[in-house]
Amino acid sequence: MLALYRAGRQKDALRSYQTMRNVLAEELGIDPSPDLQTLEQLILEQDPQLLEVEPIGPAHGSGRRASVMPLQRSSFVGRERELGRGAELLEKSRLLTLTGPPGSGKTRLALRLASDRSGA
Repeated sequence: MLALYRAGRQKDALRSYQTMRNVLAEELGIDPSPDLQTLEQLILEQDPQLLEVEPIGPAHGSGRRASVMPLQRSSFVGRERELGRGAELLEKSRLLTLTGPPGSGKTRLALRLASDRSGA
């Protein structure tokens, strides 16, 4: 709903709420939460605070941002050369493109570089 509203599609955002409200009532016999009801009201009022984009909040008052990195289920072995080179390149640029055949570990390497860079 919020994404639709921020995209300038107030009518679609309200239609989304109505659809959700109907499904909740018909299939589960419940009403939308107070938070969703408030959001509907703010959309109806075109409240300017809905256009404010807030960053992901700090991790429980530590002053650091909460991590959105997925948990790694296994250890990351090897690839020190690639990690070092990737870190060097990221110092010079904010964008790094990894290429290689399927299954070569591009995603895993990218996640490790991002994790190392964010201190997560």
